[in-house]
Amino acid sequence: MKQRAGAIPLLLVLALATDLLTPLAIWKGIIPAQARWISHAAIAGMIPVVYTRMLLAYGVPRVVCVALMASGVGVAVALLQGQGLVATAWGWWVMFQFPLVGLYAYLWRRWPERFVEHLYRFCIIVLGVQVVVQSGQYSLGQAPGDDLAGLFGWHGTGDLAVFIVFVYCLALGRWLTSERWGSVVLVLALGSLSSALGEMKLFPYSVVALSMLAVIIMAVQKRSLTRLIPFVAVAAGMIFVSVLVYDRVVYSGGFSSRSLMAYAKKDRLDRYLGSATRDERGLYYMGRNYALMHGWDTIRKDNFTLLCGFGLGARNESQTLGTAGTALRRENFSFTSGTNLLIVMQEMGVLGLILLATAVAWVVQALLKGVQQDRESGVAQLRYALLLFSLLWPLWFWYNKVLTLRVPMLLYWMALGYVLSESSRWMAKTSRPAGQLQVEHQD
Repeated sequence: MKQRAGAIPLLLVLALATDLLTPLAIWKGIIPAQARWISHAAIAGMIPVVYTRMLLAYGVPRVVCVALMASGVGVAVALLQGQGLVATAWGWWVMFQFPLVGLYAYLWRRWPERFVEHLYRFCIIVLGVQVVVQSGQYSLGQAPGDDLAGLFGWHGTGDLAVFIVFVYCLALGRWLTSERWGSVVLVLALGSLSSALGEMKLFPYSVVALSMLAVIIMAVQKRSLTRLIPFVAVAAGMIFVSVLVYDRVVYSGGFSSRSLMAYAKKDRLDRYLGSATRDERGLYYMGRNYALMHGWDTIRKDNFTLLCGFGLGARNESQTLGTAGTALRRENFSFTSGTNLLIVMQEMGVLGLILLATAVAWVVQALLKGVQQDRESGVAQLRYALLLFSLLWPLWFWYNKVLTLRVPMLLYWMALGYVLSESSRWMAKTSRPAGQLQVEHQD
C-alpha cells in the first residue's frame, strides 16, 4: 500500500494564520475583533481528533493522564472556592490549549519529509516581513514600545520577543548540527532591529544565555574549544551591535531616558522588576519580581491554598465572556499584567509549581535522549532548538504570560509534538526484530 504524501495539519495552519494575520488588522479596525476566535475554534477542533486517534489507534499517552489529574484537582479547587463554571472552564483552556496542540501534533503521522526545513524558512520569512512592517510603522510615526510590534498588533511585543527568541533557537540548532553560523548572523541582525524598534529589553540577555548554552553543548560534543572561536567572536560582536542598535533607536532617539545597559545596574533593575506602577488610567503594572512576591503573599493565607492555590482560572479573565477569576476579584487594586509563574502559583499553589518543574524536566530529558540517538539530521536540528528553548522555560515563565503568547506557543508545541512523535517512531523501529525493520506504519 502506497503511503500518502505528508502535509501539515490544516487546523494548525488555520490557527497559526489567524494569529499572524489578524492582530494588526483588528487593532487598526480593518476586521472585527471576533476574528481572533477563529484560532481558538481551530484548536478546539483538535479535541475530537485527538480523542478519536487515542481511542482507535494510539492509546492514551501517560502525560495525558497526568494532565487530566492536574486539571481535575484545579477545577475542583476553583469550584470549592466559589468560582463560576465559565471562569473555571476559561482558566482550563488558557492553561492547556497549547499542550493540546502538542498532543495533536504528536498523534499526526503524515508530516512532510522536509518539515524542519519548511518550518525554519517559514519563521525566517515571518521575521523578515515583521521587520519590514515594524520599519513602516516607525517611519509613519509610531514610537518604539509595546505597540510597535508589526504583525503582532496592539501591545504585541511580548509575543514578538518570544517569537524572535524561538527563531534564534532554530538558528542555533542548525549551527549545532552543521557548524554553519550564517543563520545565526541573519537572525541576530533581524532580531536586533526588530527588538530595538519594539523597545524589547529581553532579546540581548536571552541571546547571551542561549548562546552560552549552545557553546557548552557544542564543546561537549566536539571536545574542541578552538572550533568554537569563530562562532563566539561573531555572536559576541552581533550582541554588541544589537545593544548599539537599541540605544541608537530608543535612547538616542529620545524615546527613553535610559540606555539598555543602564537597566543592568542593580538599583535600577531592582526598581524596574520589584515595583508596581500606576498609569494615567489608574491601572497597575507589575514588575516581574513584584509579581512573584505578590503571588506568594496571597497563597500563604492557609495551608490548603498554599498547596493547591485558588484553582484553575483564578488569575484569568475574559472580557468577551464577562468572567474574572477569584484571585483577581479578591485583590483590592487592579493589576493589568503578570507572569505565568504568578498565574501557576495562584491557581495551583506549591503543588502546581512542583508539577511545572517536573514537566519541564521531563521535556528536557526527552529531548536530550532524542539528541543522543541522532545528532546530524534535520530532526536533530529541531531537537537542539527545542532543547535550548526548553532549558530557559523558567525565564520565559518569569518574563511574561508565555502560555498565552499565541504564535510562539503554537510553533513550540507543534514542533515539540513532531519531534516526540519522530522519537517514538524511531524507538518502535529499533525495537522490532531485524526482519521487520523495513515495515513502515501506514495511516
